[in-house]
Amino acid sequence: MTFSIEGDFPLEEFESLGPWISSFECGGRTIGGDADLINDWRIQLFKETFPDVRTVLELGSLEGSHSISMAQVPKIERIVSLELRDYSIEKASFMSRFFKNTEKIDFIQADLEEEELDKFGRFDCVLCIGVLYHMKDPRRLVEKIAGITDRCFIWTHFCEEEKADSTLGNYRGRWWEEGDWSDPLSGAKDRSFWMTKDSILDLLKGKGFEDVEVLREGPHRWGPVLTLRCGK
Repeated sequence: MTFSIEGDFPLEEFESLGPWISSFECGGRTIGGDADLINDWRIQLFKETFPDVRTVLELGSLEGSHSISMAQVPKIERIVSLELRDYSIEKASFMSRFFKNTEKIDFIQADLEEEELDKFGRFDCVLCIGVLYHMKDPRRLVEKIAGITDRCFIWTHFCEEEKADSTLGNYRGRWWEEGDWSDPLSGAKDRSFWMTKDSILDLLKGKGFEDVEVLREGPHRWGPVLTLRCGK
């Protein structure tokens, strides 16, 4: 399914909120950034992997494209999307005005390093795309996820074994320097811990996700990535 904005669209207001990371189809042309996140293959894979979910907690909504795409699934009744940066939430809220079914979405500002997720209730599934490797302590985030759901979809970078030069508790990996507040693709802290693949799988199992499937694994310009289906 391809999403396109039809009819009148306040392009000047859109551009005033820029620069954008996400791209959108509007009136036969592409506007915004370079990343077509609303048609992201990861969201399509999520929909195929968990076709029966009704409530979703999204960690790291960025500019709202993933939430808008999920909102078009008839079975999904509620989406809570947490995002660190207020200016990204402003963009997400703006774009949600121009797509159907977005009344299902609540965009909420939250620091995932500090926020307790159980305050938002339980969910059929947690969507965690591009977040785990931005955590200074990914152990704590997985623990919080495990406390509110039995299913989770994760896309994350990981540290190659030969590059693992540090430990975080019992887990191997390396430290990565994060950007600052002006970088919408950076974490909340000054650095983050990239775990090895085996450490990620061990962490998930240790927090109760006994049924973990590697859906995809491959290279990426910043380092290799995993796509995981997690269940209890």
